[in-house]
Amino acid sequence: MLNTNHPAVALVLLVGLTIIAIVPLLAWITLGSGRDKKANLWFLGLVFYVINVALFVFQFILPEWLAFGVGNTGSVLMMIFMIESIRQEISDTRTQWEWISISTVIWFCFYLLLIHAGYRSSWGIVFMGITMVVLQIKIIFLLLKVKEVYKSRSCLILIFSFALAISTNLVRGASGLFQNTFIDLLDFSATSNFFFISILIASILVNFGYWGFVLEKVEAAKNKETEKAKEQELSSVAFKEYSEELQDLIKQRDQMLLLVSKFSAASSLAVFNTAIIHELSQPIQSLSLCLEGLELNIQQGNWKETARQTDNAKQLTQKMGATLHSLRSLIQTQKTDLEILEISKVLGPLMPIMQAECKRNGIELTFSKSTEEIYIKANKVLLERIVMNLVANSMEAFKSIERPLTEKFIQVKSALIQEGVKPTWHLIVEDNASGFTDDILKTITDPFITTKLTGLGVGLSFANLILRLWEGHMHARNRSTEDGGGALVSVHIPQA
Repeated sequence: MLNTNHPAVALVLLVGLTIIAIVPLLAWITLGSGRDKKANLWFLGLVFYVINVALFVFQFILPEWLAFGVGNTGSVLMMIFMIESIRQEISDTRTQWEWISISTVIWFCFYLLLIHAGYRSSWGIVFMGITMVVLQIKIIFLLLKVKEVYKSRSCLILIFSFALAISTNLVRGASGLFQNTFIDLLDFSATSNFFFISILIASILVNFGYWGFVLEKVEAAKNKETEKAKEQELSSVAFKEYSEELQDLIKQRDQMLLLVSKFSAASSLAVFNTAIIHELSQPIQSLSLCLEGLELNIQQGNWKETARQTDNAKQLTQKMGATLHSLRSLIQTQKTDLEILEISKVLGPLMPIMQAECKRNGIELTFSKSTEEIYIKANKVLLERIVMNLVANSMEAFKSIERPLTEKFIQVKSALIQEGVKPTWHLIVEDNASGFTDDILKTITDPFITTKLTGLGVGLSFANLILRLWEGHMHARNRSTEDGGGALVSVHIPQA
């Protein structure tokens, strides 16, 4: 069947092929769940080696390029896959399969040229031997590193098997180069028989060595899991003790929080009480000035102005009552009665009152508004108080200026601006007074921070608190010196 010169040669070849094919198959089967991606690469390399041996056995009935060109390329592929399998045990870097494929194709083409030129039994053996020796030395170095990582004794068997293969290739190549006689493995001389047996032993040792290495690796993984389980058991005991300590700490923390909440409640009550005083002091002052003007106009008989100031006084008293009601509701529930407000209808009645107050103090108040209708969700009374407080703060700021100003102004601007994905109402109140100091700007919305000599320090903090309940916010900054200096406070409330 094999067309050999003697039946014994065919028998030896078939026995060798059977051993080389069956041993890795048995090793692959018995490993079972121990086979991972790296083990599969190793056994894939052995598949190529079995193909090489099979083509070598049938060399008498196959063309030379197939029996030796393709066959010996199978041995090269075997070493490549084995090297990659061992490399992945100690490295996670990506495999350069593209360059490996290109290099293998180039090697195969060059080897075919040597066969075609008739150098298979001479330079072909040298070329094949050098390639195998280089690859086998590389895998020995990798195995030495793996042995240190896994403390594996089976790696010594693998190292011995590849060292045996290296010695075979070196002796065979040296005999051809220095004695001009390349040893044929089928000469059945003492030397060829030694080589044949060495190759067979090396193949068996490679399979059993790797089989033992995988088993040692699996056993090491199990031992590691056992140690990890013991550590977890010990840590669970420590965690239980730690949990009990945490429960004691939590109990102490809850007691501290209870104490802190009592102080916080007292502090909040003080802030709201001060806010009530602050919110009522300004309209009372305005009402007092209004009554003085009313008395003067009655004495002068200016009945038209008297009627106007009487209406202003009524509005101020109504706003004081509404303010008290809103603050009382806010203190009780910390919520305000919200409604949809049209900005023009809220600011429209306020402007004449604030303009008259500014005029008495020699300040020009200008008001600019957007042409489009703006609607927000807020409390009308508290919104009025916020706007009036911002203007009152600007008026008070002029009193602290030592140098007299030839022109004092307050500008109020109302506009709808796209802020993110939702339109937002912006109210800007700016003046050319003294502005804020840097320290005040950092804490301007904190309670009890004020720039006034007689201020209570809750105006802006109270306004900021209310705005947050309406999903709004407040910003304060100084105007640039190019613009004349002064302060600028902006209110932002989302459009309803």
